[in-house]
Amino acid sequence: MRKYADYYGTELCQKSWIMTELESLYSERKGCGASLRRWNDDQFYSCIRPLSNYTNVKNQNWSQWSCDTGVSGVVPHRSDPKNIYQPHLEIYQPISPHTIDHILREGKEMIFSIADLIVSPTLFFETEEKTAFYQDTEGREHEKRETQHTVSVLVQGKSNRASTTFSFRSMIDLDWQSLCGELNSQLQTQAERPKRSVNHSSIILTEQGTEELLKALGNLFISDYMDTNVPVLWQKQGKRIASPALTLTDCAHLPKLLRSSSFDDEGALCKDIALIKNGVFNEALHSLSSSTRHKQMANGRAFRKDYQTMPKIQYTNLKVEEGSHSTEELITRNPSGFLLNRSYGGHIRGGKLIFGAEGWRIHNNTLVERLTQVQIEAPLFQMLRSIDPATDGYSNTLGRGFISPSLYVENVSVIY
Repeated sequence: MRKYADYYGTELCQKSWIMTELESLYSERKGCGASLRRWNDDQFYSCIRPLSNYTNVKNQNWSQWSCDTGVSGVVPHRSDPKNIYQPHLEIYQPISPHTIDHILREGKEMIFSIADLIVSPTLFFETEEKTAFYQDTEGREHEKRETQHTVSVLVQGKSNRASTTFSFRSMIDLDWQSLCGELNSQLQTQAERPKRSVNHSSIILTEQGTEELLKALGNLFISDYMDTNVPVLWQKQGKRIASPALTLTDCAHLPKLLRSSSFDDEGALCKDIALIKNGVFNEALHSLSSSTRHKQMANGRAFRKDYQTMPKIQYTNLKVEEGSHSTEELITRNPSGFLLNRSYGGHIRGGKLIFGAEGWRIHNNTLVERLTQVQIEAPLFQMLRSIDPATDGYSNTLGRGFISPSLYVENVSVIY
């Protein structure tokens, strides 16, 4: 563990660069020390002294520190001897929940001042912590924790929507004026476009097109997500929420798939979980803490990116059991509709399941028009009750752990 401090003293000799470094020495006798390091005429000099604690740094009489001991060996010539780049070291800047609430309130008030908005904007705040690595001027590799904050904004204008996302490390980098300008620009640009068609129709998702729908459903049944966003779903456990033809299982033991696992990162046994069984909400995804909170059994779904982060609940391999009709029979059932073979951006917002897609418009059982940037919307439980799996088109979707036949979904909003 290393901490860095500014140079607080007055240097009597003019040198090109000075830095103080505090090192925590992990040994049988723990202590700390400070070192004064600098370059002069392409030679590196240093002076190291023990200190009782870090607070003594500002009280040091630096003018009495002697740095006349050069390093042994040849030091590589620096391209810029007077301006050595020192990476920004204060990159771990967590934000308290109180500060986050204040930030979001301030942003909402500013964004709601946009003239075309008809409802209050929706803001999402996320924080991701990871480990950053860098090298100092001596070529030594150091490790530092890094915090990345992200603000996502969604606004509803009189006839269209706009959204933007901004990532930052420090609060001083968050520019609400810039976000407002981006949203306003999107609303004006979309207002100039020709109006898109909106149909209430059936759709057929091929096995590749089902991925975003399954992602949204997988996230829906994460217990922590349910607690925050859909708490009413807990009241429906053990009750029918979907079509009797729909069985959605999180399979943890499928061979040759990267997400398969015997144990999660809390040591709990991973078992196959029937999230929806014949239309009935059967079981949610739990970690040890969430299962204790809801008085249910842990089912081994707590995973982490590395050993410096807390485990998060995640699904493994989502599989939809096949139905009783072929894709051709489903198309024949409704000669006019949409066949979608690619999807993206699946999420649940405001009680609706929404995702983007690409595919074809069907008329009289014939593909008549190629479509891109199609948006599919439907109330969550209405969509679940209208899903009918096919018997064919059954494959592992690009090896990413989504296994489903073609799906027929009735009466959704198709915007294209």
